[in-house]
Amino acid sequence: HLAILLAEQAEAEESAVEKGELARNAASLLAAITAENERIAAEKADAANLAAGKLAAIIAEEECLAVEKATAEQEASEKLAAVTAEENILAAEKAAAEHESSERLAAAIAEEERLATEKAATEKEAAERLAAVMAEEERLTEEKAAAEKEAAERLAAVMAEEERLAAEKAAAEKEAAERLAAVMAEEERLTAKKAAAEKEAAERLAAVMSEDAEIKVPAAYDESDPFAFMGASGTDHTTFSTGASSDTPVMFYVDKTLQAVEYGDPADIVEIYRSMNMARITPDGMSPENSSAFICTLKRGGVMSVFIPLLLSESGKVLVYVPERQPENPDELAGITRDAVEFIEAVGFIMDAVSLEGDSQARASIIKKVPVLSRIDKEAGKSEGNV
Repeated sequence: HLAILLAEQAEAEESAVEKGELARNAASLLAAITAENERIAAEKADAANLAAGKLAAIIAEEECLAVEKATAEQEASEKLAAVTAEENILAAEKAAAEHESSERLAAAIAEEERLATEKAATEKEAAERLAAVMAEEERLTEEKAAAEKEAAERLAAVMAEEERLAAEKAAAEKEAAERLAAVMAEEERLTAKKAAAEKEAAERLAAVMSEDAEIKVPAAYDESDPFAFMGASGTDHTTFSTGASSDTPVMFYVDKTLQAVEYGDPADIVEIYRSMNMARITPDGMSPENSSAFICTLKRGGVMSVFIPLLLSESGKVLVYVPERQPENPDELAGITRDAVEFIEAVGFIMDAVSLEGDSQARASIIKKVPVLSRIDKEAGKSEGNV
């Protein structure tokens, strides 16, 4: 726009120059015409008039050109002012744009620096993580190798254990078969023994009846004794034993002061027998109850004892039989123990010895599982029943 205005202004100035030259030419022509008019005034009257008309036209044209020049100059000035204002606006916009560009460039540089810093930190973190992952992989590889080795060792141990258990199972099955055969043989022996005892009792009864002997019920008959009908309850120490094993057969009776067999230390227990079956008895004149039988021999501080506890399955009550006299030496202990076995098997129980082999911990664990035994707390003086 500024170039256009300058071109227009130059054109206007050239027009003014041309008009000035035209005016000077017109003045010269007027002077020449005036001189010529004076010389040939008469002849050239018409020409003078024509020249005067032309002059007037030229003057009018000059005035018109002057007006047009003024108008063109004013318009050029206005256009120049507009262009100047536009240039100012453009300059301001350019300054603002340059300022904004500078700020954006600074922000872009700062952002680039931040991204570079973040990238460096990220790369460092990634390198550290990679190193950690590689270390973890190495650790896991080592652990896996160790685990596989341990698993192989455990597998070998399990296989060895399975072989051992299979051998033990075979031995146990063999032992069970042998025990079953022994039990069956024992049952046959007891059946024969019972038949012989019944025959002997019938013969004795026949002998007594033939002699008109008077049969009396024991004065101290104890109704709570399931074996009272045998004449072995209370303080009436008659024996129910056929061919007792000790030199002088002993009799057994219920000790009402005992509710279990007490011991202070597992080492006090010498032997334990328990029944392999249950027999049905009738305590306290109540309904019959199933019962299991035990024989326990103890040695505490040099004092030896034999007990025959019966565990009633329905009521949970324990009846403890004791011999009329406790053994005083190992031979008597063995003999009274045999008497106890004879006594309890005569009722119909089949007894079997409980193995107390093994270390002290295993022995204590086995003894603790016998329900008719109760360990005494030596410090508190209290009895703790076995589970």
